[in-house]
Amino acid sequence: MNTYILLSVGFLAALAIASTYSFSLIKYSEDDLEESLRDIKVCEMNPYSTIIKTYHLPPMSIQDGRIILLRNVRWQIIYPQQNNTIYAPTTSSLTYIRGYVRLNLTSIYLNDHIVVLVSRV
Repeated sequence: MNTYILLSVGFLAALAIASTYSFSLIKYSEDDLEESLRDIKVCEMNPYSTIIKTYHLPPMSIQDGRIILLRNVRWQIIYPQQNNTIYAPTTSSLTYIRGYVRLNLTSIYLNDHIVVLVSRV
């Protein structure tokens, strides 16, 4: 009986240690909308720069010059926003994004303006 208790305690201790390391890999925030907007701003301020990163995004649509949030309205202060539309200097062929997605953000010159090209990796 003591062997069973000892093995059980050892297993639970190993499980606790393993979960401590694995939980640091999981993002606790609901989504990374603000982080993605900050990265778009960094690319906008540094022409010809590229950021490749994984984000956990809410349901949204990226169009030319607009990011349209398809769920609840979230307020942020990085770019101008009206209701669920964020006006950011973006261009993309992606019509719908949600959940965990790996994006390539690349700043380019388009018609004498700096625009951030958003594409999936």
